[in-house]
Amino acid sequence: RNFKTDYLKKIHSQWILAMQCGWTLMV
Repeated sequence: RNFKTDYLKKIHSQWILAMQCGWTLMV
């Protein structure tokens, strides 16, 4: 298993959620 890839995927998904929440709050 490539833990680095899983870690990056998790961080990326959380970042996407954070961006979506941020845009929602801004709008």
